[in-house]
Order: sequence, then structure tokens, then C-alpha cells
Amino acid sequence: MAELARLAQGAIARRDRSTILRCSAFAARALETGTPAIQNAVSVSFLEHTLLETHGVAEREAESLLPPSLQADLVALREYWAELRGRSARTSQTGRTSKRVRSRRTRR
Repeated sequence: MAELARLAQGAIARRDRSTILRCSAFAARALETGTPAIQNAVSVSFLEHTLLETHGVAEREAESLLPPSLQADLVALREYWAELRGRSARTSQTGRTSKRVRSRRTRR
């Protein structure tokens, strides 16, 4: 997945629509048919490192090319990270994440 993310990042930077579509189609298939470990790899190694934080026009264009399953997962990731950022100011000294937060992140 890390290699796929690097390939996608390069394609996004070059605005190579064809490669972006191929990378996202592969990742979507892995997300939809993979084991929980594969699904997690798509989220962590592909989406988080490629499009979690969209800064420019190229990233926004790439995001619009994602299949619906990846778009939904990206929205869920952003919500999860926003919740974690909000908690960081309120987190106890234990540094533990509640089961409720972890369960939101768990797939099927």
C-alpha cells in the first residue's frame, strides 16, 4: 500500500488523471474485498498518506476522482482525526483512546 500511495502522490502532483483513477480503483477493490487488515492498510497507508489533508487544487481534483467507497472512508478518517484532535486537549494523562473511538474506526 505504501508503494501505491507514493505512486498516487506522484500522479496527484503531476495531475495524471489516468494513474489517479487506476490507483484509486485498486485501493477501492482492496477496501471492498480485503480482509480487515487489508482494509486498514488502505485507510492508513493509502488514504491517510495521500489525501487525509487536502491542501491544493490537485489534491481536491484527485479526491473528486475517488470511487464512492474511498470517498466515504476518507470522510470517516477525517471525522476520526478531527475527534482525536479535539480530544488531545482534553485527554487524561493515561493517553488511552476509549473503546468507543476505536470501535468507530473498526470495519465490518
